[in-house]
Amino acid sequence: MAWETIEGNGGGDYEERELLPVTIGSKIEGTVKRVSDRFEGTYGDVRWVDVDTLDGVEAKFPARKILLDRVEEADLKPGHQIRIEFVSEKSKKGGKPYNKPVLQVNRDGVAGKAETKKAAPKAQETSSDEEPDF
Repeated sequence: MAWETIEGNGGGDYEERELLPVTIGSKIEGTVKRVSDRFEGTYGDVRWVDVDTLDGVEAKFPARKILLDRVEEADLKPGHQIRIEFVSEKSKKGGKPYNKPVLQVNRDGVAGKAETKKAAPKAQETSSDEEPDF
């Protein structure tokens, strides 16, 4: 029997994406495209988050430990804008530095645009016995 090459992606909607670093000093900003289900990885539980960055790069990053907890708590959905900065924080026990992700979410979808809503003008109230002003 000869070797046969099998192509495809197992029926999933998986595309090649650039891997983003999640190390101290890194920053990620973009639109969430997909969040994978939680699964057991080599170094504990992980979820992959696919994003389109502000400069148009289709990328992904792994969410583990602290970031995993924050991603799940934020309940990220496709279309949400995210901004993550990985800062160095010292642990309370022993003072060793660790990678602390700061996650911000814009659920309105469009990064960098602030929306303001103007109040509708009040209709002038008149009583039935008064004539309206002209």
